[in-house]
Amino acid sequence: MRKSEYEAHQKRLKEMKTTLDTRPPREMPMSQRREIERRQKQSLVELDNRLLLDRLAVAMSVKNIDNERKHVTFISLMEGKKKRELQRIESDNRRLLQAIRKTVPVYNHLQWEKDAENRVHYLRNMTEFPDLFVPPGSQQRARSSSPTPIGFSPSKAGIKSEAPATHNTIPTSSSYGN
Repeated sequence: MRKSEYEAHQKRLKEMKTTLDTRPPREMPMSQRREIERRQKQSLVELDNRLLLDRLAVAMSVKNIDNERKHVTFISLMEGKKKRELQRIESDNRRLLQAIRKTVPVYNHLQWEKDAENRVHYLRNMTEFPDLFVPPGSQQRARSSSPTPIGFSPSKAGIKSEAPATHNTIPTSSSYGN
């Protein structure tokens, strides 16, 4: 008996229909209602645009007060204030320029040059190798043109191969014309 029940059960399982729809979906799952509404709205907009364009064409073909382009001069309410402000700035600039031209220079560049020459002279006297001394602000000599002693190293001698320090060329307080 058990065997016959099992076979009947197997037969019912084979004949059973599924409750899930596993078929591929339809071409249009919904009606074409949305597409039809979109087309209707688009046609209404096109119709309104065409009517508006026709009305504009008629209005522009007839000469009216509204469709004539007249040059209107714009009157600024701030124009006078702007002019006065510019005149005030110009007069201040002129006054400052005259004051700058009338001032006597405080720095004496001739004294600065003399002090710089003295510093170069002192530096040359202080160097360990005066023949290889390169004054600040001048270009270094090429190594091939100057004889270098055998075993000489500029870094060991205290000579820098980079540009000279600018603190040697700063004017002293005595050169400010005091």
